[in-house]
Amino acid sequence: MKQWMVAVVMVAIGWGSQARADQKIIVSAAASLKEVVEEIAGAYSRETKVEVRLNLGASGQLAAQIEAGAPVDLFVSAGQEQIARLADKKLVDPKAVRIIARNQLVLIGERGTKLQSIEQLKDAGIMHLAMGDPETVPAGEYARQSLKALGLWEKVQPKLVYGASVRQVLDYVAHSEAEAGFVYATDARMAEVKVVAMVAAKMHEPIVYPAAIIKGQNEREAAGFVGYLGGPVARKILREHGFETE
Repeated sequence: MKQWMVAVVMVAIGWGSQARADQKIIVSAAASLKEVVEEIAGAYSRETKVEVRLNLGASGQLAAQIEAGAPVDLFVSAGQEQIARLADKKLVDPKAVRIIARNQLVLIGERGTKLQSIEQLKDAGIMHLAMGDPETVPAGEYARQSLKALGLWEKVQPKLVYGASVRQVLDYVAHSEAEAGFVYATDARMAEVKVVAMVAAKMHEPIVYPAAIIKGQNEREAAGFVGYLGGPVARKILREHGFETE
């Protein structure tokens, strides 16, 4: 098995007897989209008989896999930086990138936490603060930007625990391995945690999910799925899961 496949979740959805071998796409998608993209892909496969295979993980890691030659047809990132990186390498057409959803960053705590604000993170009572690795996880980069804007970045350094994905950060807090953490608002719905505070949008870059077709792959089928992601069925599913749509 190629190295790029290690630790990547592969989910096959909607394989039907009528689907031809060429009617399939491989979609790399940010971990925070897991449930929603699985549901959308399932609906798309039932309607079109096109098989959708999903690679789910941290956006930075997924982008690195594509750069290394992974046979991915479509990339849905949790940030624009990863798409820009691929565009610089001529792997995607920046003019064809489509924003399919938006999200919000929140600070979460354990269910019984007494934490009431982001500013309290500097207090001694918070020993472990979880966030995604800013180098590979967009949610981690948004958190770093926010902490810097609030003048807290240097003060929380000794408390930081990095997760390989935003979902790992959620697990850290849900299982009391960290007293607090930064995740997306949609992630906070997935576990028994307390939303302590919404992070003001002005504190970080816009949280968007751009979809980009990878050049030289199955571009026709990928374009069909991108169109579906922007359609009424997908938008309804996204909103039901707490995402904002265009």
